Amino acid sequence: KESPTDDWEKSQLRTLLGGISWHAQQVAPHLSADVSLLLSQINSSTTETIKQANGLLDQARAMKEHRMKIHKIPVDQLMLCAWCDAASQNRHDGYSTQGIVIGAVPKDLLRGQCVPVSFMSWHSSKITRVCRSPGASEAAAAVNAEDLLFFARFQLAEMLGFPVQVRSINKAVNTIQGCVVTDSRNVFDKLSTEVLCPKGAERRTDLELLSLKESQLRNHVCIRWVHSEAQLANSLTKTKEMRQLMLFYQMHQTWRIVEDSSMASAKKRKQRGQPPLENGPGHQNLETAHTSHT
Repeated sequence: KESPTDDWEKSQLRTLLGGISWHAQQVAPHLSADVSLLLSQINSSTTETIKQANGLLDQARAMKEHRMKIHKIPVDQLMLCAWCDAASQNRHDGYSTQGIVIGAVPKDLLRGQCVPVSFMSWHSSKITRVCRSPGASEAAAAVNAEDLLFFARFQLAEMLGFPVQVRSINKAVNTIQGCVVTDSRNVFDKLSTEVLCPKGAERRTDLELLSLKESQLRNHVCIRWVHSEAQLANSLTKTKEMRQLMLFYQMHQTWRIVEDSSMASAKKRKQRGQPPLENGPGHQNLETAHTSHT
């Protein structure tokens, strides 16, 4: 299994993974993490890499009937939401992986309801600088997600006919409501403060988050926290981690931002016997919400 591949095998790997990558970019976000991580291993690939790539092809063929849905959402209820996650230093070269999903959703998502989600964009890619901690990689993913969200909000506003002034693009962006969803308590807690001051061992991370803090003030970006099992982008950061996207597909491509005032982790919720998308007390339960949207 540890035998290195020759040049011909590397060429065949690039061809195979390139084809799967195109498919993943078009309609199959559940394959994005695996193909991204395998593509980064080609130059140092082994026989085991070939086995994993062939297994990924089998997986893609097994789900050939899968379809991505674009839901009908009234324009006056339309907003964009970005789910972001990161896996720290899980690449062979020590770099981290970010997963980002941009979805078009009804505004009821912010009220804890289960709503249809139309995927507009999704990414599973390497974070371009080495992150020294999980918190640093989560912060980088959140900042990159907001960058993509800003562009998507601007493009959607332009497509809907809102006037665009190149010297005042924030006016156009702000016509479309935006939200960033993270499962990092570190990122969420820092952005929940009135003023973010760079301090501590990771001042660079805080400096990066300042751009996201400015977006909260200037572009009215809403920052929400969910536990890891309710994080749609979690499946785009690790291999063989498809639970969230599989549940998303089973629910006819609907999702919710879980409301939980205790901010309990996925592990604690599992110990209590709580389903991944169950809201806390006082909120509509999953079955009722799911029925109302299907």
